[in-house]
Formats: sequence, structure tokens, C-alpha cells
Amino acid sequence: YLVQATGAEFNQGLVNSREKVDQYTSHQDKAALNLGVYAADIGYLTSYDKTQEAIDYLTACKTLSDDLGLVGTFDAELLEKFEKNISNKDSLTRLLDRTMKESQNYMKDANRNKLSSLVVAGSFIEGLYIATGLIKSYPKNILPEDNRNLILTPLMRVVLDQKGSVSEMVKMLETAEQTEMVTAIREDFKTLEETYKNLNIEEQIKNNRADLVLSDKNLEGITNVVEKIRKRVTG
Repeated sequence: YLVQATGAEFNQGLVNSREKVDQYTSHQDKAALNLGVYAADIGYLTSYDKTQEAIDYLTACKTLSDDLGLVGTFDAELLEKFEKNISNKDSLTRLLDRTMKESQNYMKDANRNKLSSLVVAGSFIEGLYIATGLIKSYPKNILPEDNRNLILTPLMRVVLDQKGSVSEMVKMLETAEQTEMVTAIREDFKTLEETYKNLNIEEQIKNNRADLVLSDKNLEGITNVVEKIRKRVTG
């Protein structure tokens, strides 16, 4: 809803191509990460009424969930429910959220905490990638800079508010089985955690003036690290 509120046009370049799904099935860690990525992409697609594409991405999720042995999560029944509720974004969001939680619970019950952690990491980084990407690509020649920043401020605040979540992601990845991919992603998230700490925008706002308007320049460091992590995840 925040994305829609900016009035930004849909940006196809912010979603991961579903054509890449087959290259993830040969690597379990990548399959888990990109199951999370595609789930976040479905949220973005449905918010812009890209219904057929969202269904295609659900099919990609089914391919990855089958590969991971997540029996009965992304199944024909879910696709049918998704199609029936295609005009109701709230229903679609609830359906997707419930399915992802079922997937995570299944993995935890099956003692696959590493895969569960990677699904969460993939979904989290894709959400940040879409938010920072939208801010970065928002047109600069339509509105005065102050007005542009005001429109984007709610979305910028969402990005900044993820500071605590990034730290939780680091802790979660530290407790997972340390495969090569998990270790690399964990270190990337540590870098992102440091970038948030160094920005310290909340302290700046408190010490200067409460009405300070955020600027996308404040988010350049975070955006760059997020892009690096997302490239590793989806590449």
C-alpha cells in the first residue's frame, strides 16, 4: 500500500525474472532464498493488479517448494483460491502470508531451520530491494525535490525502520547451519547492519529538527548494500 501511495508506476525491473527458476532447483540454498524472493515479488505484482504474472510467479514458487520437499504448500488448491480472489488484494495478501507461514512451520518441524532462515532472508531482502529501488528510480524531473521527498518519506521511513529487523536477521543466520551460502549471506547482512548504524538518521533528526525531510541521498549506502545482497541471492 505504501508503494502504491507514492503514485510510482510499476517497475518490472524490480522483480526477479521467473525464467530463472530452473537455475535455482539444482542448489537447495538458492531454492530457499528465491522462494522468499518470489513470494515478495508476488506481493508487489498483486499491489499493481498484475494478476496473471502473480499466478505465474506462484507457479515458480511451487517449483521451488516441490524441490525443497514442502509438500502441499504451493499446490493446486492455493492456485485455485488465488485465482478466485484475484480482485481482492487483502485476500491475496492473507493467502500468501498464510502459505509462507505454513512453509516455514513445515521446515521447522522437519528440522530444516537453515532453509527456513534462507526463505525469510530472501523475502526480506527482496522487500527492501523493491522499496529502495522504487525510491532510487522515482522520477526526479516531475516534482520539486522537497515535494518528491515528501511523497517518498513514508517509504523511506519503512526502509529506515528495518534497522532492528536487520539485526534480527543476522542473529537468525548465525544460528543456522553454516553452509557456504549461509555464511556469505550472514556476512552481507552484517555489512547492512553496520550501514544502518553508521547512518544514524534517527539521532540526526532528534538533534536537529523534528520536521527534517528525509532525502533519498540518506539511503544511498543502504541501497548499495541491498543491491549487492540481492545480486548474490538471485544471481
